[in-house]
Amino acid sequence: MNSNDSAPASDESAALLAELDKWKSLSHAANAELETLRQGHAARVEESAEQVRAEARKAMLAEIGPRLVEAEIKAQAAQAEIEITDLRFMDFNQFLTPEGTVNVELVGELIKSRNPKPLYSQDLGLGRQGGPIQSFSFQPRSLDARYR
Repeated sequence: MNSNDSAPASDESAALLAELDKWKSLSHAANAELETLRQGHAARVEESAEQVRAEARKAMLAEIGPRLVEAEIKAQAAQAEIEITDLRFMDFNQFLTPEGTVNVELVGELIKSRNPKPLYSQDLGLGRQGGPIQSFSFQPRSLDARYR
């Protein structure tokens, strides 16, 4: 009876071991597939986050870009001592790059094209501005000679 009992038990344990190996291999395959899905999901999340960051930056620059251009125009005009009186009707968007930053060179060209009228009078406190002084000999005269 032991020989009969051992044969079915060994067949049964072999079947159980085969079933265990099958489930282990399926588990490893499922873990590998899960890891692949996690990596793909992480890549998609990072890509989406990058798109959101880019759109937010673009919206922010679209909002403050014209103010930055106006500030750059005023700064360059002050540095060149040129008076800028009215900027209300100027299209500041023409001075923005496609990325939304200020095109400093274009602003510089605008400032150079303005009539360079200095803000402050340039002849104050400079002293004599005529030609060279003609040398003459000064000889003191007596008071009698002056009144004659």
